[in-house]
Amino acid sequence: MDISEPSFGVALLNDSKYGCSVRDGVIGLSLLKAPKFPDHEADMGVHRFVYSLLPHEQSMAPVFEEAQRLNTPLWVAVVEPKAQAVREEYPVACELFNNSQFIQVLSKNVQVGAFKQSEESADTFILRLHEDRGDRVTAKVKFCFGLAPHAIARPVKGVNLVNTLEEPVEGEELAFNEERQEVVLTLRPYKILTLALHF
Repeated sequence: MDISEPSFGVALLNDSKYGCSVRDGVIGLSLLKAPKFPDHEADMGVHRFVYSLLPHEQSMAPVFEEAQRLNTPLWVAVVEPKAQAVREEYPVACELFNNSQFIQVLSKNVQVGAFKQSEESADTFILRLHEDRGDRVTAKVKFCFGLAPHAIARPVKGVNLVNTLEEPVEGEELAFNEERQEVVLTLRPYKILTLALHF
């Protein structure tokens, strides 16, 4: 939740609570409700949650970034990348990547919401993106799957738009550059895009 004036504001961030209020200049965050009906044991026991107060200047950008960090903590996994063959085949695509990225979104407005194997094919993966600041944006998405876990350690051969049921969206062409392993997307405010990556 955020309260702002043109030159500054303050945001109340949290990782799991949705009961918020503003009344008479006071920001409130309901931590527990503990009703007795219909479940007389609701909300009883030990609860763990995080909240923080974030003052900021006129831009809302730091609010989105800090909220994202708070709600998606870093997970670390050790993998054995099959990187050399992909790097040799697609040197332009992989030269800018460090050893921790295999998907890079070049826009702070666009977030990765999901990445998973397709329900239809073992050679297709689904990438879901969304614009989170209410602004029209053009974003470049780069791939270097030579750095990815073994199951997908190969270059992307094609990209197309699908709906949330993973069905192709007709009449929508994407500017995918196979040599550079990148695609350019235009998203409307708060738009969700689902891409099928074909390997």
